[in-house]
Amino acid sequence: MVEIPVLVPHEAGVAPIGAVAGLRPVVYDPRGELPPGAADAEVLVPPFQATDDVVALAGKLPRLRLVQLLSAGADRWIGRLPDGVLLSDGRGSHGGATA
Repeated sequence: MVEIPVLVPHEAGVAPIGAVAGLRPVVYDPRGELPPGAADAEVLVPPFQATDDVVALAGKLPRLRLVQLLSAGADRWIGRLPDGVLLSDGRGSHGGATA
């Protein structure tokens, strides 16, 4: 089975992503260099409040197909992704916990 590399910003993302068949979590430091193999990532999960440096990562990942946000706010990302890269926000995902 081919595993899709998913960049996650924290160790807390390893277990949930790793539990999905076909996904391989790769932890990266949003403030540092990308780890080996990160350029193969097809999915990027940015930290909750991503900086412009993290947004710029999208242009450095040639196989990127999806950016999955952890929040509903997507303003920083709109119009800044390479052609063909999908943007998915977390709208509604925190509703139950917030209520």
